[in-house]
Amino acid sequence: MKNQLSRIRVKALLALVFTVFTFSFKIQAQDGAKLFKQNCAVCHASHTDQKLTGPGLKGIFDRAPKGDWLAKWILNNEKLIKSGDAYANKIYSENGKAAMTVFEGQLNDKDVASIIAFLQGPPPDSGNK
Repeated sequence: MKNQLSRIRVKALLALVFTVFTFSFKIQAQDGAKLFKQNCAVCHASHTDQKLTGPGLKGIFDRAPKGDWLAKWILNNEKLIKSGDAYANKIYSENGKAAMTVFEGQLNDKDVASIIAFLQGPPPDSGNK
């Protein structure tokens, strides 16, 4: 009986953690949608491959190097290019060496994580895709 009660408590705790995680991810993605619209949508389509000033971001997670590369690119792409990063230089060349805004000092790590969460989510129903 005592083991059964412990299992129920563990299951309840796991359900609570999952719910909190899911809820916080949705809030983060909503914040990311707003931040994307304010900072990125002028140059990028979020969930399509339509090229505006910069490339469309559909499939970005399949193309970009893994880890924190994308966050580094968003915050300071110039620094990444100057470091000799091969993929950063490839993107820069493929887009006519057009300078992307450096967001370091304007966006923080949490803002960038929210934008990335938005891009990882499903396309918005309306507006700029």
